[in-house]
Amino acid sequence: ALPRTKAQWRTSVFAPMIAIQIVDFFVIKRDKENMSFNIKNLVVWIIGFIIYRLFMRLDIVVGNTLPDMLITMGISVLINRKKTVKKQS
Repeated sequence: ALPRTKAQWRTSVFAPMIAIQIVDFFVIKRDKENMSFNIKNLVVWIIGFIIYRLFMRLDIVVGNTLPDMLITMGISVLINRKKTVKKQS
């Protein structure tokens, strides 16, 4: 079902976007000033948007936004974390 109000559209779009920004700035702390586009974050945002839309059909005590943001943040951390390669001697 489509959101019935503009507020529902805004929340389903901006909640996952803000979750990704929080992870980028506070958790990963990567400087992306010179990056114009990040395909990984676009994919995470689309996943977060879909999750929010699915949560709209559920009656969750804390609402839809908090669980969606936490899940989106977790996905963002998993996808954007730096892989460390151990050097074998």
